[in-house]
Amino acid sequence: MNLTKKLMTLGLFAVVNTATAFELSNEINFLTGWRTDKVHVNQQVYDIKGGENIQTRRDHARDLNTWQFGFRGVFAIPNLHDQCYCDGYVDPNNLYVRASAMWGWGTGGKYAHIFSISDIGRRCAKARNVNTQDYDVALGWFIPVTCNIGGAPVVGWNYDNVEFTGRHFSSNYADANGTKVSSKYVGPYVGVDLAWNQCDWLVAAGYEFHWVTCWRSNYKVPGDYLDTLNYQTNYRRAHCGTGDVAHADIIYSWCQWDMGLNFKYRYFKSKHGRNKIPSFREAAGGNLHAPNYSKTSGNWWNYELNLVIGTRF
Repeated sequence: MNLTKKLMTLGLFAVVNTATAFELSNEINFLTGWRTDKVHVNQQVYDIKGGENIQTRRDHARDLNTWQFGFRGVFAIPNLHDQCYCDGYVDPNNLYVRASAMWGWGTGGKYAHIFSISDIGRRCAKARNVNTQDYDVALGWFIPVTCNIGGAPVVGWNYDNVEFTGRHFSSNYADANGTKVSSKYVGPYVGVDLAWNQCDWLVAAGYEFHWVTCWRSNYKVPGDYLDTLNYQTNYRRAHCGTGDVAHADIIYSWCQWDMGLNFKYRYFKSKHGRNKIPSFREAAGGNLHAPNYSKTSGNWWNYELNLVIGTRF
């Protein structure tokens, strides 16, 4: 389904279902909770462009469970916020900015490094020292439908980064302990914010379609590992990819305070990437020739559930 069809489907959903809307107000929230990530990075090396595949390697990590915390806020642009509809709802010409920043730390998950050379094969280890950073900013245009139903198209920019360290390799590959793997996705997006407000309850949801304009994945090995197993640090990068993000909130309000739960799902994929290997001949000990052509791609899945505590002003 292309982007136009996705947005048309969301618009139809907003009209047919009375449980979709968005109440605009200035607010700031503190979030903390659990998240799990799965990261895949794939690489193929060819003797020449369009030639024979001489090498394949994959870095796959899953169950990267972490605890995270952060902040998010909504700010209605001044002067327009004073024009009200329906007992406190703002004029449809109102613009607002929403932004968030989240940081996470975890003890780890499962990691596998798969290499096509027969004497290496598949090596399993533990992912440790997981670290995540997520930043998001968007501009929305609020359009009320009724006194407690509304929505907003949004445009924004997003930064997401996941990194971890490989530990507990088997004794044959003990020198690989300390290998660092990271995957970063950056780019703009368009989407829609929807919500429904009844009495003291707010149910909000949204969808975003992302363009990945910058993907970076680093594979950094310990120094002595280069001489032992003819591996090397390398950097993967791409400027082409897409992503899908869905989020939902259920919030209870009293006075000026809010408390509730937030759920978020993200899936990003990058393609047509390239690989950069520094000092390949030296790292390989002179046993391998520098590859002429390589292709890389990446996939990232994320689920998270957070407690939300905030205030409106």
